[in-house]
Formats: sequence, C-alpha cells, structure tokens
Amino acid sequence: MYDLVTAYQRLDCIYQLYIKSAFPLHYRALAEERGSLALPAAVGKLTRSCG
Repeated sequence: MYDLVTAYQRLDCIYQLYIKSAFPLHYRALAEERGSLALPAAVGKLTRSCG
C-alpha cells in the first residue's frame, strides 16, 4: 500500500509519461522546455525519478 505522497508521485509520473507519448514534439529543445515547465522542483525528493 502506498502512502498519499507516494501515490501522488506515481500518478504524476504516469501523467508525465502520458503527455510525452500522446503529444510528442519534433524538436528536442521544445520537449525539454515542456518537461522543465511540467515537472515540479525536486527539492526534498525521497523517491526515484520518473525517468
């Protein structure tokens, strides 16, 4: 069973992967900018990244 924070992190990871796969961008720079705008700051992160 996941706690509330871990559940949120897993759902956020799944959502980010969905956005990347459902709406791919041709230009790498645009994809990186979209990723940096969509991902929350990693301050105090306790678990592994989404990848």
